Amino acid sequence: MNESSLEYKSPAEINEIFSYNDRFLAITYSASAVGILVFLINLLRIGGGRFVHGLNGVIALLTALLFTILAIRIYRRLESIPRANWVWMVISVSAGFWSVLEFVRLLLILASPQPSLTLLNWLALLGLIPLFYALALRYTALESLPEKRQLQGLWGGVAVGLLYVVLFRLLPLLNGQVPSLAGGIAALLHSLADLGLLFFLGNIVLAQWKTFGGPWRYLAIAISLKFLGEAIVPLPSNFGPGFLTSFANFFHYAWYAFAAFGLFVYETALSYQFEPPKPASRQEELLPNANALLFTDENDHVIKASLNFRYITRLPDSIVLTGSPVQQVLGISDTTFQEMKTQLRKQGNLKKYIIEPSYFRAGSKAWITAIPSLDQQRRYTGMDMVVQVLTEGVAGAGLTNEERALVENIFYLSGVSGEDEEKLLVTYFNLHYKMLAGLAVQYEGSRRAAGLSDRVNRVAREQRLLVRVLEQELNVPDEVRRDELGKSVSILLAAGREYISDLAGTEIVRKETERLHREADRTTRSLMKKYNLGRMNLLT
Repeated sequence: MNESSLEYKSPAEINEIFSYNDRFLAITYSASAVGILVFLINLLRIGGGRFVHGLNGVIALLTALLFTILAIRIYRRLESIPRANWVWMVISVSAGFWSVLEFVRLLLILASPQPSLTLLNWLALLGLIPLFYALALRYTALESLPEKRQLQGLWGGVAVGLLYVVLFRLLPLLNGQVPSLAGGIAALLHSLADLGLLFFLGNIVLAQWKTFGGPWRYLAIAISLKFLGEAIVPLPSNFGPGFLTSFANFFHYAWYAFAAFGLFVYETALSYQFEPPKPASRQEELLPNANALLFTDENDHVIKASLNFRYITRLPDSIVLTGSPVQQVLGISDTTFQEMKTQLRKQGNLKKYIIEPSYFRAGSKAWITAIPSLDQQRRYTGMDMVVQVLTEGVAGAGLTNEERALVENIFYLSGVSGEDEEKLLVTYFNLHYKMLAGLAVQYEGSRRAAGLSDRVNRVAREQRLLVRVLEQELNVPDEVRRDELGKSVSILLAAGREYISDLAGTEIVRKETERLHREADRTTRSLMKKYNLGRMNLLT
């Protein structure tokens, strides 16, 4: 991973992190409320000019410290990544330097009604040097450059800024129209430095315009506010110098807050990339959803199988079912079968024993639940087993009522549960969702597959559902009850089918859905009926 891999993720991927992060939302709303309050105090000069300047000084110090702390946290997360470690180390140095200056500035404001801050303004220029270096490093590492039209707009903005600098900074300085020569030069240098920073930031932001982009957009807003704050004071106004000064100070100091917020956004996203929290939801493995029966004699040859066995296991025609050694029918080695049989005889049953039949696709599994068949003298005469598999259809070919009763009896005697309706619902959703995602890729490309996830999760938020889709699988919080899960599966799949119908056509989606439904077993059919799982859109 390089330093920009997170920045180049799609906004949808990153927004999912922020949408459900209570800490992030609480801090964002609280900070916004404080920002509005401080702005109104500056706008109306509540408490008088001295109080307003003091309040701005306190806010500036606190936000500069927060800026520093967040920059250091990001540096520590990225310190092992070349180039990124230097970028964030020097940003931390800049922010720390400004924090010290803001502390001194606050002391001067509190100590004197009209403090002289020219020296501090000169020193603040030193803090811009490492920031220039950091932005230059990030600029040279861009994976793509802005388009020609974007660059034209950027240069136009820089030209307007330079025109302001010439008219309101340079000419007054040359004509001796500034209160202080040192202060005028410092103001000129600050404005030129801000424009230089905005040039780098503008390139970075425009190059990542359609991606998350990291903290750089917020930093661009921050430097723009800094430039604006320095520009307000010289402009003529009927409000009087007290208003102008307090208003300008607010904008001059508010840039720390926007910079800190940008780093807070970035650090929150990084915390998920580098230190994923323990998920509050369980991501279910796709579990078996089709059952078949197999019976053997004392020599472990197959004497009988349910009618659906060959179909759901995709048993090759070259393998004879009745009369063949059971290990051959199951597609496992003699050693594996002997281990399975030893466990059966030792425990008196076999519970969900996992095998990987050789004729299955690589990584595909089957689950064996079995009980021994014994005569009156308790001699082994074979085994009765349920073979469970995960089929492309929701439950594969069904069983007859008699065979179903035998399955339930084997489950009961072996001491394991049969079909878990919650797991069947999750499996039902995941299989159908993968089908829909496949259609999205087939008809519109991978971007549409991401759009499917966005659409389904947006509906989940609108409907206040607790479940979400992550990486094409349903994530179910522990507190979700079965009825809630059934309703959620129905709503989310309807939203997904509705979305894909707009791409591939309703008829194609309907046919693919019916294909998956065609041979569902009785339990799945009852769930489909109970929760209306087959509906094609949200209004059905």
